Amino acid sequence: MSNSWLPTWFEVLLTAVFCVVLAVHGAHAVLMAGRSRWWHGAHVLMALGMVDMYWPGEQLPVGAGVGKAIFGVAAVVVLLAAAVPAVRGPGVPWLWLGTAIGLGAMAYTFVMTSTRYLALTWVLVAWFAVEAVAWSAGPLVGIALRSGLVLDGPGAGGPHPGPDPRPGPDVEPRLGRSRVAARPSALLAPPLADRQRAVHARSVRITLAVMAAGMALMLLAMQYGMTVAPTGGGMPGMPGM
Repeated sequence: MSNSWLPTWFEVLLTAVFCVVLAVHGAHAVLMAGRSRWWHGAHVLMALGMVDMYWPGEQLPVGAGVGKAIFGVAAVVVLLAAAVPAVRGPGVPWLWLGTAIGLGAMAYTFVMTSTRYLALTWVLVAWFAVEAVAWSAGPLVGIALRSGLVLDGPGAGGPHPGPDPRPGPDVEPRLGRSRVAARPSALLAPPLADRQRAVHARSVRITLAVMAAGMALMLLAMQYGMTVAPTGGGMPGMPGM
């Protein structure tokens, strides 16, 4: 993608970074079970979108039309998956709503190849800036731990150390707990179980902070560093699809 904010060496670096993020969440999706697996799978999809958007060169692997369709549908599906349990029970599944917003923002980055909305761009940039701080500082990790979306362990930063943390008042019980989170010993043999679970929580904390920061940067780079294609929906050098 030709962008004055993103020199080629920086695009290569960011592509490599998001390949690592993709691999981390792909491994977590395999490790976890139930809704936790789907949550990590959604972040695998987002990481793939970030790899596509930061891909060095003029021609991007996935065109604008395909990207809008994939991420638009994914955002709606995740939003519905979050809304239905929220209607049935108390509380709001914030992590799932945040994931839906992330997928929707990915769809918007493909829209930005032809049309941009300054106010929307800055609202999303502010959202991802707050999200990056919240993941790196720990509050969102605590919610993820209590929701069973992330494995707990000594030093993981969660408020409930131990193999089977009890849900707190801000838990998302309607989303269900991962079978692995409830019975980590089933797949993680001791004595490595606690260490692996702690690494799991830290890796989610770091990668999702990086994901949010990378999304904020991409939105700004596309708003201010890229020339809008005069026709079609594609990026410069990339035909609209």
